Amino acid sequence: FPVTIPVTPVNVVYDGLAHQVVASPAAAPFGNDIIEWYANSSGGSAIIPAPSITNVGSLTSYAQAINNTTGCVNLNRVSTSVTISRKALTITANNVQKIYDRIAYTGPNSVSYNGFVNGESQSALSGSLTFGGSAINAVNAGVYDIVPGGYTSNNYAISYVSGKLTINKKGLTITGANVLNKIYDATDIATMNAGSLVGLIAADIPNVNLNYIAKFTNKNVGTNLSITSTSTISGTAASNYTLDPTINVTASITPKQIDAIGVLTSNKIYDGTNDATVTGGGFNTAIDPGTGTSSDRTPYKNDIIQLVPSGNFANKNVGNNIAITSTSTITGADANNYTLVQPNLTARNITPKALYRDWE
Repeated sequence: FPVTIPVTPVNVVYDGLAHQVVASPAAAPFGNDIIEWYANSSGGSAIIPAPSITNVGSLTSYAQAINNTTGCVNLNRVSTSVTISRKALTITANNVQKIYDRIAYTGPNSVSYNGFVNGESQSALSGSLTFGGSAINAVNAGVYDIVPGGYTSNNYAISYVSGKLTINKKGLTITGANVLNKIYDATDIATMNAGSLVGLIAADIPNVNLNYIAKFTNKNVGTNLSITSTSTISGTAASNYTLDPTINVTASITPKQIDAIGVLTSNKIYDGTNDATVTGGGFNTAIDPGTGTSSDRTPYKNDIIQLVPSGNFANKNVGNNIAITSTSTITGADANNYTLVQPNLTARNITPKALYRDWE
């Protein structure tokens, strides 16, 4: 009789190919054993060629040995199987970017596939591709999930990976900017009093405000000084925009007038000049930068200035109560930021110079 057949179960992952049951004929004492396949453990007709399956599932068949020399049959059929398990398939939603346009997002969306075998594509899947997630109907700038779904398959174990919708902020610029000239106040703060936004979607115009913020390159007096804008936007729709605050304007800072106080004068003996003796003096008590008014004639704290008192009599000649005009000046690192209001000086006398005869 034929020898009992050794069989090997087949376990594979779906690859789109047909896989047969497998059995190997044993070495026979006489002649050769051949294998016939049957659907059942007894009876029935032989299956030619050997049974196979292509799709996911399991097929059990029965092998029976027949000796091709003696014609003897081993009636003990041996069962074996082919099992095909599902192939992993990943479907990933592709990322999408757009610029804020105040329109609800509805697509287009797409996906990438990883795992198809034997040249197959999405046509091998059942159902239809769908998209959900927070991205659907998203309007405002931000990052949202694109969640794919909808497909099923007997041969593939499908896993879905979400993508991202990024709605980027829309860029804005400033046009028509203007900055006012100012009188020195020891700060670099500039007053921007005009400018409008370029790039706003019409429906958002009532919902986005331009907040003027600007400064000079430094605090010091000068003409046609460059201005740097750090303006911002606010409002219920402002989070959907990004502002480039750059402006191309200049403005000037003019010196502040300050008083000289406490300046003293003295009588003098005739010396042939109208130079007056002027001493002492100073300024009003300094105030914090950016405070006070442009007309308070007061300097600012931390500025380095000194008063250099000087003056002239109305004429050089001897007399009483001769008017003295101040010609005082300011020195120091911050002197150019101020203009001195000359003080009214007390009139003084010029007395005669004594002459002595040289008796020989």
